Amino acid sequence: IGFINKVIDDVKRKYDIERIIVAGISNGGMMAQTIGCTLGHKVDAVINIVGMQGQGMSCTPKEPVSIVMYGAKNDTVVPPIDVVASDGYLYEPMSNTVKSWETALNCKNSTITELSHPSAIRVEHFFACKNNKTVTSILDQDNNHDWPKPSKWGLDLLFKPLLK
Repeated sequence: IGFINKVIDDVKRKYDIERIIVAGISNGGMMAQTIGCTLGHKVDAVINIVGMQGQGMSCTPKEPVSIVMYGAKNDTVVPPIDVVASDGYLYEPMSNTVKSWETALNCKNSTITELSHPSAIRVEHFFACKNNKTVTSILDQDNNHDWPKPSKWGLDLLFKPLLK
């Protein structure tokens, strides 16, 4: 976290940056979420891709920060629903983390969108939150411990809730 903190400071000093979004996949997703919880005063949003925190270790932000959490139903490495991974490690259910962020950000409204192409996906988007931040949960019914496919579509899916 200290290293990322210094990188953010250095990049902001060198470049005219409007927003900082931290994204990561698997352990990187866990790190992105932790950055949102600890460095919320420096980042605008985090994207956690298949990186549920260990059970009981999921954090919530001290400062308002948007989050997009992507989980895949067939993921046995870091499962978003069934908390026991293939190696026996326990993970926090994605719905618990999303609910804690929604509560911390005092979100007032939500929408649910069901997509069927190119993958069966449920998107729950919470908005009208503190400081205009948002909380988005994306559950892919078809994927496993991987980036949403196809890649370009996955980029749009993950970033769209943050770029409105």
